[in-house]
Amino acid sequence: MAVPADAVLVLTSGRAVDAVTAGAGPRALEGRLAYCVGDRTAALAAEAGARTLSARGTVEDLLALLLRDRPGRLVHLRAQHGRGDLIPRLRAEGIEGEEREVYRMQDCPPTPEALRLLQGDRPVVAPVFSPRSARNLAQLPISAPVHIVAISPAAAQHFEGRFPTETAARPDAAAMQDLVLGRLGNLH
Repeated sequence: MAVPADAVLVLTSGRAVDAVTAGAGPRALEGRLAYCVGDRTAALAAEAGARTLSARGTVEDLLALLLRDRPGRLVHLRAQHGRGDLIPRLRAEGIEGEEREVYRMQDCPPTPEALRLLQGDRPVVAPVFSPRSARNLAQLPISAPVHIVAISPAAAQHFEGRFPTETAARPDAAAMQDLVLGRLGNLH
């Protein structure tokens, strides 16, 4: 990872930490300061040696934290297909930063079983963990009574007016699990 030594890292996904440590070793972030979107990402970055600050939420929360702290030159380690335009928005506020693509998200086609369920007549609870996966799901032919559980409003928006949709209280796996289990308990 060729990132200037004085740069503060910005991490919006644990996948970025995984990509960096896969290429540079398990302590690849040793001593680096990393601003992280949420607690899971911060925990992964800390395991890789970083000193972390968590926004405990969304990209918007991270943006607010970075605007408040103005920690210096930033490098956002991100996916090929990102959301939120974080660095351009920070630059507009006078904060120097750049983006580095460190991983790619691969779309996975639905399994034949998933397609069968989505085209059946029994209720389906469909958790969506990103706007990109939500968009992909929304493009499928769905005739089943689907209940969407979305990690964020950005993921939920793909289903407005089509299916009952609930958004997790927090954008993390624990809140998604709670919501999915609650929805499953209420199916008839």
